[in-house]
Amino acid sequence: MKNTYLKKYVLGISILSLPFFALAQVPNIQTEGSIKFIAGGIGSDESRSIQAEAKNWPLMIELSQKDGKKSSWISEVSIVITDHQGNSILNLPDQGPLLLVGLKPGKYMVQATYNQVKMVRTIVINSGTVQKISLQW
Repeated sequence: MKNTYLKKYVLGISILSLPFFALAQVPNIQTEGSIKFIAGGIGSDESRSIQAEAKNWPLMIELSQKDGKKSSWISEVSIVITDHQGNSILNLPDQGPLLLVGLKPGKYMVQATYNQVKMVRTIVINSGTVQKISLQW
């Protein structure tokens, strides 16, 4: 009797939790050239799922804007990543607030433009590590 009750309880909890797991899915992997990336983070569920997924990607970029004492996520940021020779390897208009990028180990330059204000960061991707940069306008 207890075993039947437990099975029904677990099944009920599983069915009720399905909508919550569906909301927290990571956006689809996209590709430009040979570079894979995940972009998004609109809504707290999606941003949490991308942040959790970040440990599996060499580069995570966070985009925000300072509003008084608080910061808020932003989108509509143009991102250009160039390799150490200055070749553009990723050119993404209208991104944000989170971006995961699958880069090979090496030195890169990240250029991000929001409301005509450009920020530039030089980064080094090492094998097996995550490089995280936060850009705030």
